[in-house]
Amino acid sequence: LPITGLHFHQGSQFRDPSPIGPALDLTLDLCQMLAARHGWHPAVICPGGGWGVAYHEDDLPQPNIESYIAFVARRLAAGCAARGLPLPHLQVEPGRSLVARAGVAVYRIGAVKQTAQRRWLLIDGGLADNPRPALYGARYSALPVTNPDRAAATPVWLAGPYCESGDVLIEALPLPEMAAGELLAVPASGAYHLSMGSNYNGARKPAVVWLRQGQAHLIQRRETLADLLARDLPLPGGE
Repeated sequence: LPITGLHFHQGSQFRDPSPIGPALDLTLDLCQMLAARHGWHPAVICPGGGWGVAYHEDDLPQPNIESYIAFVARRLAAGCAARGLPLPHLQVEPGRSLVARAGVAVYRIGAVKQTAQRRWLLIDGGLADNPRPALYGARYSALPVTNPDRAAATPVWLAGPYCESGDVLIEALPLPEMAAGELLAVPASGAYHLSMGSNYNGARKPAVVWLRQGQAHLIQRRETLADLLARDLPLPGGE
């Protein structure tokens, strides 16, 4: 296979592009060495993805993607000029920062439980459709679908139905008084949410609805029990 470019990736959810600078400089040093030894120049350089997005109020303001792109482009141009290298095509991977806020997860409250220390909202999703909080402590926020501007009362904990102690979607979230049957919206669910979801404990994946110009379009139906059983085959001998 012909080698057309170089790629590196430093991590995820960063808000300051400056750490990309030294990594890009090292990549250009490598390009300079490869040019001297083998006469090869990359047609493409990609510094990966990882540009962050605000999942929670504490993450605001939203990281500015324009500053990220401008920093990388200027650093690449200056580095190539300083080393006498031809300017390659720049590729970036800003996927999360583009699509995370395009998706909103909607959950229904099944029950409200008050313990001595906490108030719990038991919802119809969690670990199966969004494992990020359980895997590495990702933080989300939420608000009521109906009358979202209601004044917040006491902090609540949102837990799912999957019989795991780690099935807690959001902790200590100030919300207004809410009752069973109400809907909760979790913003910034468009990236690494359904794509990381599973059929954990036999959970069926939810439907996906596309909203455009005031119209709702079902683009992925809810899974059924038949979907879960579709891959099962009979035992040998028909037993």
